[in-house]
Amino acid sequence: MHMFLATRGIKHDVDRFITILQGQFLSYSKSNVQLSVRPFQLWELIFPEEHLQTVWRTVQTNQELPNWMNKMIRIPLKAKKIPKFKVEGKSLPFYKNNIATYPIGIKEDDHWPKGKKATFTDGSGEVDLSGLEQL
Repeated sequence: MHMFLATRGIKHDVDRFITILQGQFLSYSKSNVQLSVRPFQLWELIFPEEHLQTVWRTVQTNQELPNWMNKMIRIPLKAKKIPKFKVEGKSLPFYKNNIATYPIGIKEDDHWPKGKKATFTDGSGEVDLSGLEQL
């Protein structure tokens, strides 16, 4: 039997909840089995656009979510499908044993429109933020 759930909370409290949960044993047939806890996590990676292919090669896999599921996750994130890249090339060193990755989508950075001003809610005035992407 599989059960899916989401958690939200202070990281160390969520970690403690999971640690205690995965330490539980249940009777099965004539023995006990340990409760298996497998995370299904959504991560956002932020990096300079010119490194898209390197990052993709680092986390890419031959596994994919079904199209309908990938699209269902991508739409609320306002993400586009990840384009196909050459598998050969630079990637970053990292640990990937016993981990499955499922590429979902990409989203370009939001840029503050040139000349648009942000108004502070405390009434302290306005400031032009259009040059921030150059910092």
